[in-house]
Amino acid sequence: MSEQIFVVIDAQKQGPFTTVSLSSMAASGAVNAQTLCWQEGMQDWQPLGVIFPGVAESVPPPLPTQANSTSIKQDFQLAAIGDRVIAAVLDLVVFFVLEAAFFFIPFVGGILSFAIYSVFFMCNEQMQGTPGMRIMNIKIVDANGNTLSFGAALFDI
Repeated sequence: MSEQIFVVIDAQKQGPFTTVSLSSMAASGAVNAQTLCWQEGMQDWQPLGVIFPGVAESVPPPLPTQANSTSIKQDFQLAAIGDRVIAAVLDLVVFFVLEAAFFFIPFVGGILSFAIYSVFFMCNEQMQGTPGMRIMNIKIVDANGNTLSFGAALFDI
C-alpha cells in the first residue's frame, strides 16, 4: 500500500504525497520540519519532522547572508594577459642572455646554467615574481594577498 501523506502549505491542505516526494519538496524548501502533515491512522495533524525525521534532515542549511559571509576580500587586481605575456618574454630574454654566456663552457657551463635557472625562478618567493614580473609590476600572492611561499608554489597548495 502506498503512503498518502497530506501537508498544509500556505494554510491549505495539499496532497497526497509520498515520503520520496516530500523529501524532494523539503530539499527545494517547499516544506520543512515544522510543516503540518497527516496520514491515515493519525488522530491529528503533526509536524513533518516529528513523524518523518528523515525528511527534516534532508533540508540543507540556509545559505549565509552577505553580512555573515566569510568571503575573501581581494585588495589587489589580477594582471592582464598582455602584461603576463610581456613579463614572460622579458624573463626569456634575460634567461637566454645569461645562458648564452655559459653555452660554450662544456661542464661548468651546464652547472652554472642549472644554478642560474634555479635562482632565477626562486626569485618568486623573495621578490614576489621573476624579474620580468617585477618590471611589469606583477606580484605573485596567495588568495589572501600574502607572499606565496616556495612550498606553496611548488606543491600548489
